[in-house]
Parts: sequence; structure tokens; C-alpha cells
Amino acid sequence: QTVGKRIWVRIEKTKIGMVGNKGPGLFGLKVLSIAASIVIFLGFLTFIFISGNDTHSSDKGELKTVMLEDGTKVILNADTTIKVPNGFGEDSREIFLEGEAYFEVKMDSLRPFIIETAASRTKVLGTKFNLYAYREEPNVLALEEGSVEFGATSKDNPIILKPGELVMFQDGKPVKKVFEDNGHRAWMERKLVFKDRPFDYVVNNLERFYGVTIEIKKTGLISRKYNGVHNDPPLEQLLEDMAFVMKFDFEINENSIIIY
Repeated sequence: QTVGKRIWVRIEKTKIGMVGNKGPGLFGLKVLSIAASIVIFLGFLTFIFISGNDTHSSDKGELKTVMLEDGTKVILNADTTIKVPNGFGEDSREIFLEGEAYFEVKMDSLRPFIIETAASRTKVLGTKFNLYAYREEPNVLALEEGSVEFGATSKDNPIILKPGELVMFQDGKPVKKVFEDNGHRAWMERKLVFKDRPFDYVVNNLERFYGVTIEIKKTGLISRKYNGVHNDPPLEQLLEDMAFVMKFDFEINENSIIIY
């Protein structure tokens, strides 16, 4: 028996004893009131426990692997958080993601795996895919195996993806495309791959990858596109290479960088 059940049993016994003694009396009423309050409090604690979650996070510059209770493997990119509700895997498999993660979802036809982000909802059975969902940046999902339902919310008609396809938001709407390489998972090999990416997107990735802050003071640089593939280079070397292509200067002061 749980603590709550044991207390209720005692309450019932107390009530039975009081009936035999012609009513509870003032002391009996106090006992009942205190016992009932304890049960309500324990129920409240149980609710908090059940509705809570486990949080797994990676710092800037860090990659982390998390194994979920159902056997699903999740690799977190830098500055990423997943929240896993208590009871995950019992009746449902639903988590919340902020950041970027690569998923190898364990097959379970009875309990779909659902990922909620601030801007999207992904539903799968068993598959491998990468989901980019940093706050205030467009969500991008690239599917390698299986199939995925992807949409803005559970009420919208989702887009169904096949292996080799990706979906991203453009002007607030999900758009499906085909990808030919696995550039979306380069971060797991400590590589930086940029293909026609706006410079502010590049800077956001550099800040997370190296654990630094970058201030851009050169007018017009943010809107320019950058292309490049970098295999885990030292930060200063990477900035020198980019500065040559993008025509800017920079200063490094410990973990702070100014581009001008």
C-alpha cells in the first residue's frame, strides 16, 4: 500500500471507532482534518512528481549522447536541451527539444515518438533523422531512414517525409526539399559545413561550437552568404580564413570576438 492508502485506512478505522463511541467529538474531528490534509498534500507531491521531467543539456562547445528509457539514442549538439517527462515510454513517448539533435528512434508501432519544439511537432515510429530547432531560428529536419510526420502544430496537416528529404520553414510555412549529402550531421564529427548560409546563421553556429560571443560591427556583413567546409579548426585559424573570403577584420579577447 502507498502512504496515502495507509492513511485512509487509518481514517476509516478511526471513523468506525468513533461511531461506536457516539460521534467523533472535537478531538476526532481534528484527527480527521489533519489526516485528510496529509493525504491531499501527498497527492499534490505525487502530481508534481508525475508531471515533472528529466532535463538533459549540453553546454556550448560540447556534444553529449543520451540514451532514453525506450532504447532511443539522442546525440545533442552544443547548447541543446531535451526534456523527458516522467513516465516516458509507459503509455507515450513525447519529449521537448530546444537546439539540435540527431535521433535514432527505437521502433514501437504502438507508441509513436513525438518531439515538440517551440515552432514544430515531429511524429515518428522508428527512424534516424536530424532536427535543428534552436530558438528564434527556422526548424530544419533531415530524414535518413524510415518516415516522419512534420508540422507546425498537432492541428496542422503534417508533411510526410521520405529518406533523403528535408523540411524547413520558409515564411512560416514548411517546405520540403531533397538533400544529396549528410552535411546536416557534420557537427557530430566536429565539422562545420556552410552552404549559402547567411552570415548571422554562421556566427550563431560559431558561438555554440566554440563557446564564444561574437559581435558584428561591419555594416552589410550579416546579410551576406557564406560557403565553406571546416574540419574542427582552431577558432583563430577559422576566422582568418573567413576574413580573407568575407573581407573583414577581427579582434579576439578571451571568449569575446569583435568583427569589423
